[in-house]
Order: sequence, then structure tokens, then C-alpha cells
Amino acid sequence: MKILDNSHLCYCLNNLGILDSAAPARKIVSLISQIRTDLGFSPDLPFAAGLWLNSENARRLSDKTAFCEFRRILDDGAVYVFSLNAFPFGHFQSGKVKEDVYLPDWRSSERLEYTKICADLLSDLLPKGVTGSISTVPGAYLRFVNSPKDISQISENLSRITGHLARIESEKGKKILLAIEPEPDCLWESGEDFAEFFAKRMADDEACRNYIGVCHDCSHHELVAERPGKSLAACLDAGVKIAKVQLSAALGAGSPESKRELAKFADERYLHQTRLFRKDGSLLRFPDLPEAIERGDSELPWKIHYHIPIHLSELPGGLKAEKEELDAVLGLLRKSPEICTNLEIETYTYSVLPGELGIRPINECMVAEYSYILNKLSKS
Repeated sequence: MKILDNSHLCYCLNNLGILDSAAPARKIVSLISQIRTDLGFSPDLPFAAGLWLNSENARRLSDKTAFCEFRRILDDGAVYVFSLNAFPFGHFQSGKVKEDVYLPDWRSSERLEYTKICADLLSDLLPKGVTGSISTVPGAYLRFVNSPKDISQISENLSRITGHLARIESEKGKKILLAIEPEPDCLWESGEDFAEFFAKRMADDEACRNYIGVCHDCSHHELVAERPGKSLAACLDAGVKIAKVQLSAALGAGSPESKRELAKFADERYLHQTRLFRKDGSLLRFPDLPEAIERGDSELPWKIHYHIPIHLSELPGGLKAEKEELDAVLGLLRKSPEICTNLEIETYTYSVLPGELGIRPINECMVAEYSYILNKLSKS
């Protein structure tokens, strides 16, 4: 929905397998209609959906007949789309994901072609006058990058996608930004990392300057041991666009007692990068939560890349939702909404939340998360 004069807010539907199901458009409209009603808005209020399209669903929706029916149902339900999540290429809500979530990455033509398909679809869904965004892998998982040739290939493919986005704007009048999403243990962990790469390899390319930015995921930046909001500000100072902000929280544990609860969160599906914070400001880094549980120092504060519903604060067992970055970014957006007009709530972990956290119906949780964001952005 439209907020802050010229910004748009949606919820990323990678928390559900809607696009894998029968009649996905009708299920999206049904979910959005319920959320809109529960929030107290008019049923006619245009309300956004944040789509995640894996490769298979993107190709399926590229069929003209299928797309026209999909678009018609969304239009009839007053649902619009301004942003796509094109990060996970394959399955995401079933089976083991872990490091495979980054593959294929930007070293490959497969990632490039998939992103082009997503851009074409978004260009036909995007309302006139609204800048859209496509969030994507931060280059590659760092362990997969083996040579300078890999970096060159990533640069070339990113340059190629900007050419495609430029043609879309020229032919259709729709502007779409590629939103690189920095993440722990990837080629670019923070906005500063990407800004440095951008300055060296992209800043002289007009298309790159115009069509590439970052997707600032607040949960990811909880783990990088910097002042809240610093990474976002660093991108702006470096002339890197903030193409999308993903509004999310991380999982935190402070006491040895609370760390005993973390085994419940060590699921077999997602990668949960973990950072332990020393008093001198340095970090102990673990690629996944099970390894941290086995080897980590229980006396140090822990933060885990585990998207906790953002309306929560204190969790069972002394755990908590870490939201310093989220609240700092919301404060910046409240004062200067022009920083980024594409805002997306992203809590994709409902299917693996342990115990009582996973009991409440997901639509009720989504309403609570929307309410948290709307209340924060409305404060003077």
C-alpha cells in the first residue's frame, strides 16, 4: 500500500508456497483481502503484494494466457505489485535450502536469464509512475568464489542486466532497479562492501548507476557489528541507491541460559549465520547455528540470521528479537522517506518457528507485523 506520501509497503510472500499452489492469484487476493480488512482499511484500497517467483514459476507465468489471467485476478482484488524477490532460484519452503539458496549466482548466465524473466514480468505488473525493484543474491556465497575470473564474470552479468532494465524503461516507461542484498558470509556482507565494489567496477557505467542499488535487509545488518543505520548511510554517501528495504528482525541470545534454547531454532532448512560479539567489538563468526551451538562461547552475546516476526520482542527462554537496525532504519525513513520508496516486510521462517511461536495463524502474525511498521512510521 502507499505510505509516507510516495513510498509503497508490501509483505514478501516467500513465507508461503502460494505460487507453487493451484490458483495462486486467487490465494494471494484472498490473503491480502483478509489482511487489509483486519488492518481496518477499505476493501477498495490498492494493497501491494511482494511476490517471490522461483525459476519454474517465473517461466510458467511468462505464458501470455497465464499472465493475463494472473494480472486480471490481482486487478479485480485491488492488489498490485511493485517488487519481486528473485533471490531464491529454486525451492524455498520445502526441503533443505542452506547454501544452495545462492545458486545459481551472478557468475552464471542462468542467474542472468532468470532475472531478465522476472524483470519482464514485473514491468507488466508495475503501476505507472512507480519505481520497482528486484532483490537478488549478493554476487555469490563467498566460499563459492574461487578466482578473479569469478569477480569479472559477476561484474559482466550485472552490467548485462542493467542493459535489459534500461531497454524496459525505454520501451515500456517502467523503471526497475536491481536490488543487491548484502548478507553475512557472502561476497558483499554489508552496504559498505558493495559500495566499495560499485566504486571500483560500476560507478563509471551510466546504466549501472541508474539501475543497480542495494536491498537493505535489516536482519542481515544486525550481524555486522556496526552502528545501526551506518551501512544504509554509507551507501547513500557513496552514491549507491537504496532500491529496497527489507524490514526484518534477527534472533538474539544474551545469557548462557538463553543459549540452551537455540537448539530449537537450528532447523535443517535454512542457513542461520551466527555472530558472537566480543567486548573489543570484534566478532566470532560461524556459518550456521549448529556449529555455533557446538563451538561458541556461551558467555558472549549472540545474534543469529533467523528472521523473527518483527512485532515480537521478548521470546521464550530469554531469547529476543533483535531490532536495533530495523528501528534505526524506520527512524531514517520516517524523517527522509525519499531514501527508499520500496519497503517490504520479510519474515519467511513461519514454517520452521519452534513451539508456541509457530502456533498463531500466519495471517494474524502478518497483520501484527504490518501494524508494528505502520505505527513506527506514523510516530512524529
